[in-house]
Amino acid sequence: MKKCITVLNKKVRIRKRGKGDYPLLIVGPASIFQQPGFLPKEFDTLFKIYFVDWFIKNDKHTPDYSQLTLAHFVDVVEDIRVQLDLKKVILFSHSAMGILAIEYAKKHTENVLFNIVIATSPIWGHKKEQSSKLFFRYNATKQRQRMYINDHNALKKQLETFVKQTSLQKTFIAKYSSRRTQFFRHPERYKPERLWPNIEMDMPLIMHYFSLISAYDVQSGEFEVVPTFLALGLYDYSCPFYHWTDDNRAMLEKMHYYIFKDSGHYPMMTESGKFIEELIHCMESKGLYENISKASHYRR
Repeated sequence: MKKCITVLNKKVRIRKRGKGDYPLLIVGPASIFQQPGFLPKEFDTLFKIYFVDWFIKNDKHTPDYSQLTLAHFVDVVEDIRVQLDLKKVILFSHSAMGILAIEYAKKHTENVLFNIVIATSPIWGHKKEQSSKLFFRYNATKQRQRMYINDHNALKKQLETFVKQTSLQKTFIAKYSSRRTQFFRHPERYKPERLWPNIEMDMPLIMHYFSLISAYDVQSGEFEVVPTFLALGLYDYSCPFYHWTDDNRAMLEKMHYYIFKDSGHYPMMTESGKFIEELIHCMESKGLYENISKASHYRR
């Protein structure tokens, strides 16, 4: 198998793991999910996992991303599938990258075997931000809110120490880490620096993607839902589960969704056993796990 492919005119390394029958492609910054504990250990038995991180910085190539549209990002996922020579794939996507997986499935339905969408909000931008703030204000415990204020004040002091030469990535990670109370049911158990690996990310590409989805609404336009497992956390104050309302009923009826009652933004980490159980149940219900004996020790 080839070791690298070309994505957006830069060489990107291919990393493969797992002995399962189903090819699983990580959508987005794949290096995050190579860290121990970020994916359930059973994934290595169920899937052949392809980590193709086209969000890694390449010092030899600094393109202008300003002309890229969301459709271009979808085309990149298709280009990766073609270069990997995969007929059909399972897409694994988390948070904002779930939008990319959903949009890819709309355009390339015939190439998607199954979609795993985790902690993704159907709405983004100002509408999502305001709704998330209200959810946190009226539902989070006083202790959690105090922890958030302390983390936010620590962030302010940290940003004051940053000089103009500070990398965009360092600032991004500092801001992301200060939101641990919004991401975890038990934020005190997770060190903020664990959330992002110590690698140089292509921040202009990441920030441009976020700008493209700033007004995204899953209900806009036509959609084709492939077999999908939607995993949401009861304590996810970043992408609250209730964003998936009756307005999304037509889409939800074609999905298998589950709200993890002891999780926030990362249910595949915090409730990995239950996550695998629900995932297997979903795959079976969609007729995608024919060899049941192979998965019997993961079943309910």
